[in-house]
Amino acid sequence: MAENGMADVLRKLATGTANRPDTARLRDIFDEVEAALSAGVTHAAIHEALQTGGFKLTLKSFQSALYRLREERQKGSRKREAQPAQPSTPNQVRRATPTTGVSPASPPAPPPVGKKRGPLELAPSPKKWEWDPLERPVFEFIDEVKPKDDDEKKP
Repeated sequence: MAENGMADVLRKLATGTANRPDTARLRDIFDEVEAALSAGVTHAAIHEALQTGGFKLTLKSFQSALYRLREERQKGSRKREAQPAQPSTPNQVRRATPTTGVSPASPPAPPPVGKKRGPLELAPSPKKWEWDPLERPVFEFIDEVKPKDDDEKKP
């Protein structure tokens, strides 16, 4: 019973507003904020509504937190795509193979060869030329001019 009571206390702490930073609370309502933005509501209007709800963010810190949360979501979705399926129950654990000592999960697939870049992605940089200051340059000096074949055949 004591464990259940402690779990309730921890849940209240995790969802309450007193002991959590504004960014963590914003993460809880992130989908609603994104829906309002996509509906055409301005950042300033959302920020004002959040301040009346107890948030203590400036407009700039609100916009910065939105940016960081979007990045976090994108990274999380990339990780979920790359991860293999999780066990169906928490007690199931993938066991290491006795011969190799590593998990039997397959290695990640290589990126596709003809992958198109997004509009904001940079092109891969070309291989850079490295200059070796100790390497001596190679020069060819030409001392004489060779006559053309036509000049040699004249009688």
